[in-house]
Amino acid sequence: MFKMRTITILTVLLCFQMQAQKTAEKLDQLDNIGLYPLPTLDQLSDITLQEYLMETSRISTDDIAANFENIEDLMWLKPHAQENKVVLLGENHYYRFIQHIRNRMFFALNTFDQYPLIILENQYSLTGFVNHYLTLKDESEANEFLSKELNNIIHNVESMNLLKHMRRWNMRYPEKALYVGYSDVEHDYRTTLKKLIIPYFQKLGFDQKLEVDDIINSDLKEILQLYRQQLALAKKKNLEGQYPFITPSYIETVLDNLDSYYKCKIFDFNFYRQKAMVRNITEKAFLGKYWLGKKAFIHAGAYHTPNHFEYPDGGNFYREGSYLSYDFPYTKNKTYSIRIEGRAYALDQMADIDLEKCMHSGWYYQRSVKKFQKAYKKKLIAPDESYVESKMNAFDSLIMKKALLNKKEALLVDKVHWKPALNSAKQEDKKKFTLLKGILNTYQRYDKFIYVTRSPLTIARLKQQDQD
Repeated sequence: MFKMRTITILTVLLCFQMQAQKTAEKLDQLDNIGLYPLPTLDQLSDITLQEYLMETSRISTDDIAANFENIEDLMWLKPHAQENKVVLLGENHYYRFIQHIRNRMFFALNTFDQYPLIILENQYSLTGFVNHYLTLKDESEANEFLSKELNNIIHNVESMNLLKHMRRWNMRYPEKALYVGYSDVEHDYRTTLKKLIIPYFQKLGFDQKLEVDDIINSDLKEILQLYRQQLALAKKKNLEGQYPFITPSYIETVLDNLDSYYKCKIFDFNFYRQKAMVRNITEKAFLGKYWLGKKAFIHAGAYHTPNHFEYPDGGNFYREGSYLSYDFPYTKNKTYSIRIEGRAYALDQMADIDLEKCMHSGWYYQRSVKKFQKAYKKKLIAPDESYVESKMNAFDSLIMKKALLNKKEALLVDKVHWKPALNSAKQEDKKKFTLLKGILNTYQRYDKFIYVTRSPLTIARLKQQDQD
């Protein structure tokens, strides 16, 4: 009997050892790919920064409901919506749950007050197409336009869902109609030429017979010069393109934005891009006509959205939040900023999707998807498992512990007790202390923080020929 028990115990220990070895090998392989699992609550039991140092509230990761009423957890936003002219939401990209929270914020702002324009970080030329869809009265005509035009230019499922929500709102509340404004330069300039510029000037009788796929950035200068010459004739004829919003003035703004993209790529990217984005947001010929005299909600990368970060030497244009908060007379001292940060992705519906069959997407998104797909194909991860792309620091661990204790995927930060947190870090580790000082510096640039601890990746849309 004793011998049998000994054998059983040894067998169990051997099984545990083999399992531990397999886990270690799996973690090594994931580490080589650049993915790291989220910690468990047990692993966070002895972290430097204890949970009492951060006070948080519940915030849902649900998308907006059909009746637009699931905004109870956003009531804290109401006084800020009413007191300010611009609300800014800055994110790190490609988290589906961040898009859900963004959607609910936008409709909450329009429940508490009126914010007719949401400004998004995409190329300006799409603005006219999207707002045409949002304001068409006939539903069948809108569906046809969506199928024919928007299906070719809206690159991810979450963006398309927002537009459908907005159209539903506009049909229900026409007196409080909502619009989209895209503020960025023409990163996908070939599509802009193919879908808008070339067909418009062909209608005028001018055809450069461009091989668009062969065009490189430096070619744009000469191409734009020729189109500007033709624009003078289009203005005289008040030429309308395929749709009523395609007017000479709209085409002129798109040419200006193409020129900004050219300058970004040939001279200095940040300088000319930010000059263009500030122009696109504030000038009436661009997006100003939708919101000046009213209010706007801006959703962009967190770099763009701090409102407590004043540049010296006239540099506020380098961030839209800084410019609107300190330089633009209409919104000066009338902004409220929220930073929302994601921590871990899950591959989810992107597990088996070939990016080569998808529409244009950013390089960082492609890198992340390919990294996760590599691990998935090696059977190291499942589509619904969440992983981070960099190892967690002491502050990340505090956020994760708060989330696990509250069984939430997102946290609204009410307060961080910075003084005791800094003292705690300083006593344990100088590097943690320095890290925390840097995080505090970032906190001071925004009014509010939200953390999404885990979320599925956003879903890239297939090119039309590859859709079912």
